[in-house]
Amino acid sequence: VGGKHPIYEKLKHEYQSWLKTEAPEKKDKNIDHNEYDVDAKKVHDQGKPEPKLTADDILYKQLGNQMGSNPGGTYEGKDGIKRYVKFYRDSSQAYCEHVTNEIYKSLGLQAPNSHIFEKNGKTAYASDFMSNLKTFGNSNITKEMATDAMKGFAADVLVCNWDAAGTGLDNFNYRPDIGTVRIDQGGALLFRAQGAPKPEGALYGLGEWDSFISMNPYYAQVARTAGFYSGDDMKELATPMIDKIEKMS
Repeated sequence: VGGKHPIYEKLKHEYQSWLKTEAPEKKDKNIDHNEYDVDAKKVHDQGKPEPKLTADDILYKQLGNQMGSNPGGTYEGKDGIKRYVKFYRDSSQAYCEHVTNEIYKSLGLQAPNSHIFEKNGKTAYASDFMSNLKTFGNSNITKEMATDAMKGFAADVLVCNWDAAGTGLDNFNYRPDIGTVRIDQGGALLFRAQGAPKPEGALYGLGEWDSFISMNPYYAQVARTAGFYSGDDMKELATPMIDKIEKMS
């Protein structure tokens, strides 16, 4: 996410141009995640690196089968923590999802603790289950909930998370004490959610600033519930997140 990344550079340019012209004055201040075991407050505990886990640690006991578009299943580790594991066809997608979780958390958003490990010579991905979450798709989405989710709009654009909301709004989850949780980042950075690589040209612009609302019906549903009908409508709401992105360079 450093200054040489084309997506970052484009976002930075757009933000700085907007600041010169119309920035507002700054004011003071399909997985059932209801069964997740790890409290989300642990997820948001910054500065404490997760221990490196092995396949034996993570895959101690299988509890459930594949629930998404990629091979995987639910497992309980030797530490007693339940995780959803994905065996991506391209190991690079495991790194992309893990890195995106770390970016989100570094920006103050809620996302699962995740792990990369080796299994049969391939890189696999695991994310810790979280407790008492409810998908947006199974909720009566209020304006407050939708606005909370859209506070991460600039971060979703940064990592090109095409499946941030999820088909059927199953990737945006909510818990009243912590707000929105982005639980599945399989469609971020270089890959589509089902594993196909994104077109190279899509990685060198900022098209998601507009397309998330104009072309993604699930993301658009949440944005419009919050009262936003374009990316530009969200400039004021996005300013704090863009400030954080700037500081990551």
